[in-house]
Amino acid sequence: MFLDLLAILRGDGDAAHQFGAEFLEMLDLAETMFREVNVAMWGDMMTDTLRAKTYERDVRLNKLERKTRKKVLSHLAASGGDNRDLPYCFVLINVVKDAERIGDYVKNIVEVDHLGRLPEGDIRDELREVGRAVEGMLGQAGPVFQESDTKAAEQLIRRGRELNKRADALVPRIANASFASSSTVAMVLLARFYKRIASHTTNILSSVIMPLHKIDYFDEDELV
Repeated sequence: MFLDLLAILRGDGDAAHQFGAEFLEMLDLAETMFREVNVAMWGDMMTDTLRAKTYERDVRLNKLERKTRKKVLSHLAASGGDNRDLPYCFVLINVVKDAERIGDYVKNIVEVDHLGRLPEGDIRDELREVGRAVEGMLGQAGPVFQESDTKAAEQLIRRGRELNKRADALVPRIANASFASSSTVAMVLLARFYKRIASHTTNILSSVIMPLHKIDYFDEDELV
């Protein structure tokens, strides 16, 4: 069904084209936020300037979400009973919420940085690797969504599921290690935030390959 949505997004003069453009702006903004914060988190380069910029970008994400949802509802109200766009508008409302939530989790990562430097070792290395992999996945999501690349979407969804498992596996390892309490809290939170960012990215990508009623909910054998 996403090919039909894409046709609407590319339709000149169509209101849904604006909806799609604003969502892609949200996704690009969320990716930029996460990339810059994640690099700073592991490079001990988190500055007050970056923190402030992240909060400003999160506000922009929130405004874009509200703006898009309002336009979608207004578009449907003005359709005069013509509900052909209803499924596609539903998809947009769904994915803009995922993009907005990614921004929230990036903001949470900024707050984790206040807990101090993470202890060196295998667990830290694995956590950092998961974060970088999630960063790469999110960076590819926008072009894949825009081009309706079903093959690439399937690959990224599988990657997201694997990253979720890796993040889950880190939690008991962190809990059983002899870290200071602040380090334990910081590492567990990072693992959870990485998982949630990967999950919301996967939700967005699911709209490329899944029928409307299965977006966000799919089994491995249902992937194309």
